[in-house]
Amino acid sequence: TLNTFNSKFEGNHDATGNGGAITASVNSEISIVNSKFQNNVALNGGAIYHLGKAVISGSEFYDNEATNGGGGAVFSGSTDGITLRRSTFAGNQARFFGPAVFDGSGSTLAADSNSGCDNTLSGVNYECDGISSIQSGAPVCNEFDLSCTAPTSSPTSPSAAPSPLPSIGPSDLPSVKPSSQPSSQPSASPSSVPSASPSKSPSSRPSVLPSQSPTSLPTSVPSRTPSSAPSSSPSATPSTIPSHVPTSVPSSSPSENPTSSPSTYPSMAPSNFPTATPSLNPSSSPSNNPTSSPSSSPSM
Repeated sequence: TLNTFNSKFEGNHDATGNGGAITASVNSEISIVNSKFQNNVALNGGAIYHLGKAVISGSEFYDNEATNGGGGAVFSGSTDGITLRRSTFAGNQARFFGPAVFDGSGSTLAADSNSGCDNTLSGVNYECDGISSIQSGAPVCNEFDLSCTAPTSSPTSPSAAPSPLPSIGPSDLPSVKPSSQPSSQPSASPSSVPSASPSKSPSSRPSVLPSQSPTSLPTSVPSRTPSSAPSSSPSATPSTIPSHVPTSVPSSSPSENPTSSPSTYPSMAPSNFPTATPSLNPSSSPSNNPTSSPSSSPSM
């Protein structure tokens, strides 16, 4: 008895015997599930030669060869037959009969949802993508339910152009360098790790969700729209350019020194604390509300 699961049989050669990868004698039982047989060679049954009971399910047979008889991939010589389910046979070859599977005993084989393509006889323009047998001295081919596409000998080269649609999920590791051309659409899920080099220009549209790990460097150009809630702590590196629109909420701690150029717009809510140094020039428009704590020094 042989049971194999998730196995690979490749490049086995038997120049004088049968069954390049597996040979099963009379009264034996083999069970092969989710396995792959490729480039195996023997006289009969390039990959498997069995005379007992066999069950093959969800397996692949590529480029196996029977050099002197039949069964390029599988040779069945048992009256118990063979059960094939959801398996693929592609590019297998035999010399005389049954390039994919050969039923040498003439028994009924159970086959369901198998696929085959490019299974041929060597030196003859004959293809049988199914189970072959000899009936009344003539070859008979029972094609599999499905057709397949034979694999290429080598994988294709990766594309030089990016995909038109971004990935649904973020990458595990961010890029060390920013892309030369940003994506036209934001990613569906933002990355949990910031990039090693932040962008020099702000994005035209802010992210819906803030990043989990913000960057430690400020942007070169400040935002044109103020935040709805001011920061509780000042920035380590303040911007050299004032914002276009002042905030609607005053800061909890006023500046020690007055600004060299007063704002063109009065604050919506005046501060509860006077400045340490009063202004040298009176304002062009007086405040509508008096200060809660008047200055100890009169204005000049």
